[in-house]
Amino acid sequence: MSFFDPHGELKKPVLNVVVKEITATASTQLSGEDEDGVGLDENITPQSSDSRILLICTISFDTSRSNGAGGFRIRRGGESGTLISNAPSAGNRFTVHAGFMANADMDQSSRRTTLMCLDHPNTTSQVNYVVLPYKLEGGTNMQFYLNRAQQDPSQNDDGRYVSTLTLIELGN
Repeated sequence: MSFFDPHGELKKPVLNVVVKEITATASTQLSGEDEDGVGLDENITPQSSDSRILLICTISFDTSRSNGAGGFRIRRGGESGTLISNAPSAGNRFTVHAGFMANADMDQSSRRTTLMCLDHPNTTSQVNYVVLPYKLEGGTNMQFYLNRAQQDPSQNDDGRYVSTLTLIELGN
């Protein structure tokens, strides 16, 4: 099923749009095989069970590690819901939608990534989507910071950031 014509124009109607903008900072400790919410969740009620939901999430974050060591997972139905749009299993590698990337300068820089996926929840009931930071590395704890750098000093060369989660219902 194609949602775009050959010129890149959307050919399916947009039925519903829900946007959550997160300006507050948050943090959570990830340990072992762990994923935990930091407020990157939102609900949408599809108008048709044939609709597709386009999820776009732009996340500003940092971690207490200078290397990647994790990534983001998307779930439908809350933190323990159905895992969607995830990489396939590949040996001992952890599987996520997108990785954390690296950040050697944990003072003035933050990381930013955008996740995008298309889901078919096949319902007209309210659906909750959540984007979760995920870490898989034996024994070492990792702190995840939303909308701020790890060290977060109050200096004029350090920033604070915004993250957004957008859900777009596309009809037939």
